[in-house]
Amino acid sequence: MTNLRIHDITWAELMAADIDREIAFYKAVLGVEAEKSPGGYYDLTIDGKSVAGAMQLTEEMGDMPPVWSTYVAVADADATMEAVKAAGGMILRDPFEIEIGGRTAVIADPTHGALCVFESSGDEIMGFQRFGETGAPCWFECMSTDLHATKDFLESVFGWTATPLPPDMGGDEMEYYMLSNGGDGMVCGLMGMPDHMAGAPTHWVNYFVVDNNDAACEIAKANGGTVVAEPWDTLFGRMSAIADPGGATLMLCQLPDEQP
Repeated sequence: MTNLRIHDITWAELMAADIDREIAFYKAVLGVEAEKSPGGYYDLTIDGKSVAGAMQLTEEMGDMPPVWSTYVAVADADATMEAVKAAGGMILRDPFEIEIGGRTAVIADPTHGALCVFESSGDEIMGFQRFGETGAPCWFECMSTDLHATKDFLESVFGWTATPLPPDMGGDEMEYYMLSNGGDGMVCGLMGMPDHMAGAPTHWVNYFVVDNNDAACEIAKANGGTVVAEPWDTLFGRMSAIADPGGATLMLCQLPDEQP
C-alpha cells in the first residue's frame, strides 16, 4: 500500500516504441497486467492495483527515444514552473491537462536531467497503489553529470533534504545522497555519473521488484530484451539493469531478506 504526499515520487511511465510488444515484455518480466483506457493509455497493475503507466510514442513527439519517466507530485504545477526557473532549471513542456484529470509538465535540472511533475485534480494524490512489492516500483535514482548542481536544484524546487550515504552503507566508496521529503521517509537517491558511464547525460532510473533477479534477466532476454548489467549483490538487494525490446532501460531489484 502507499501513502502519497506532495513532493513524493508517485508514478513511473513508459514511453514505448511498440506498445503491444513492450506490454507483452513487461507482463513476462514483472508479472503486470495492462488495462487500456479509451485514450490509449495503459495502466500497469498487480492484482488490480496500479504500479505504472505506459503509452505509445507518437509522431508528434518527434525523435523522443523510448524511455521510463519519473513523476513527482506537486500542489501547483504553475508555481512549480516558477520554482524551476528560479533554481536554474528548464521547462521542457509547459503544464497541460491529461485524460485522467490533473495536469502534468516536464522539467529539467541545470544539467538537463528530465523529470515529470503531476498536479492531481482533486484532494487525493494520484499515483502508485502498490510500492516495494513484486512487480511494483521500490526506488528511484538520479545519475548526474554534476552531482551538486542537481542536488541544489532538487532541494530548492521540491524542498527535499539530501543526506550523504553513511560509510558503512557504501558512502566510503562513492558520493551518494539519499533525498527525503520533509525528513519523513526517503524519496530517491542521487549520485554522480559512474566512470563506466562517462559521457552519458543526466538521467533518472526506476527500480522495480522481482522475486528472482537472475531468472527475471533470463526472461527479459527470452522476450527480446537486453541485460545491460548482469545481476550483482548490494546491501539493498540483488540488482540488474535491463532494456526492453524498444531500448527503454529499467532497474530490477531482488529485495534482501532483511533491509539494512
